[in-house]
Amino acid sequence: MISNNMMINKINFGFGLYTNSGQYLFGANTIIDKYDTGQALEKGYFDVSFTNPALNSGEYYIKASIVKNGFTQGSILAFLERSPEFRVLG
Repeated sequence: MISNNMMINKINFGFGLYTNSGQYLFGANTIIDKYDTGQALEKGYFDVSFTNPALNSGEYYIKASIVKNGFTQGSILAFLERSPEFRVLG
């Protein structure tokens, strides 16, 4: 959850999907994808969903980060190096 007590003018949310062996498959980034994060700041959270992602059977994990006001020292609000793995069945 994003705290409303912080002075945040701009926020970037990004994530990447990886195979269990560490191969990067795809990801998204709100700055590169030109997504307006204003609503997320108001709500205090992000919703991310995919319809029918083309994933083969196997195990995967996610890396994710939330960064405020650009990429400067102390700007990282949250960073997830490796989520719990999840499995896609055939």
